[in-house]
Amino acid sequence: MPGRSKSRHINTGELRINETDRTAICMADELLLGCLSMAPDASNQKDNVSLDGLTSSDWEECLRHAAMHGLLPLVYHRLKSLNPDISISGQTINDLRQSYLATAARNMALYNKLGKILSLFSNRHIPVIALKGAHLAELVYCDIGLRSMNDIDLLVHKEDLVRAEETLFDLGYAPIEFQRKVSTDNYHFTYALPNKELCVEIHWTLLPPLFHFNLTMSEQWKRAQPALIAGYPASILCPEDLLVYLCLHTCKDSFIHGLRSLFDICITIDHYKEAIDWDMVVFHTCHGKMGKCVYLVLFLARELLGASVPDTALYAVKPENFDEYYIPSAIRQIFGVQHYKSDVLSSHPNIARLWNSGGVMNKAALILARIFPSSESMARMYPAGSDSKRIYLYYPLRIIDLILRHTHKMLRLLRGNKELLVAAKQKNEGISLKNWLMSP
Repeated sequence: MPGRSKSRHINTGELRINETDRTAICMADELLLGCLSMAPDASNQKDNVSLDGLTSSDWEECLRHAAMHGLLPLVYHRLKSLNPDISISGQTINDLRQSYLATAARNMALYNKLGKILSLFSNRHIPVIALKGAHLAELVYCDIGLRSMNDIDLLVHKEDLVRAEETLFDLGYAPIEFQRKVSTDNYHFTYALPNKELCVEIHWTLLPPLFHFNLTMSEQWKRAQPALIAGYPASILCPEDLLVYLCLHTCKDSFIHGLRSLFDICITIDHYKEAIDWDMVVFHTCHGKMGKCVYLVLFLARELLGASVPDTALYAVKPENFDEYYIPSAIRQIFGVQHYKSDVLSSHPNIARLWNSGGVMNKAALILARIFPSSESMARMYPAGSDSKRIYLYYPLRIIDLILRHTHKMLRLLRGNKELLVAAKQKNEGISLKNWLMSP
């Protein structure tokens, strides 16, 4: 299939991350990049940082950063398999091994529960596509101990949502949302076991509707491939759709998973190798107007971790209106992941937006939007239907909820808590980055 690369002018200038853009990358992160690099000579690393001769404190700091990115099991695997001669203390290796074993044990439990879901879906003839970690850990990483998962994401046809929910009910799952109604501001429903040991997200589309990409779900289903997940039949996205989806999902989440999202890209490319039709990647990216997201993520995966992205494909997906300013912005999000992991703003981006928004009117508009969301949003949080007058009785309760949840954090910001101020600034920059990336 012809791609944009065959019809548009190709700029042959070298695309690299410059030294100014790399200022957000500290030495511990450079060492982590050295551990993860897919490039044989690690030529993408600043000053070719060596992994030899590091002190215990060097490794301790490096592994602290690896933990923030959710990459400790992977670092263990790559050091043992690719760099076995590097001198590391026995305690450090033991800590890494324990992290790998803990991830493997948790994922074994998750896949056991996933297998029960897929078995019933199969018996009830409910087509399903396994997304993200459920696909990657088993079939791409080929070792479920290497890729951590927090929940299970499954894609079904919109017309199968009721049957999928009934199946989860039969297995003891309960819905998180009070009202489950397909709307213009949602794209999945969440179900959890009583003790919250596992959450399952049932998607009917890959991205929220507010992102106006040309991502046709019927075409995703047509190109999906059969697979065995947890020992049971399911489907997975084809390699080209998987790559594009991983790029879009990384941007949707404002790079908050740090290097793990980029390594997902690297290992997907390495796993499928020649099976990837890069002309198809280019065609679907350009046809779907997703160039900003796909270009930025592929560029960073190649430059930071050595992903094998062909020059022709990278240049071809780069849109004419790409703003180079957002490259260092994305890097700051990736390597500022500790601010997301360690601060109380991690799940409350609206506080960051409120704190950094300019002007009283902007702040007032944000406060009103937060206090008075749509009736559909309220119905997902409180036990009343969106078309019921009773839903309006819950708005005072929402005000009380917001005061109880956020007053302490706002007071800390007002008192100048340095950690929260840095986190709020970064969170707001991430929101701006996402808004630009996901815009037409």
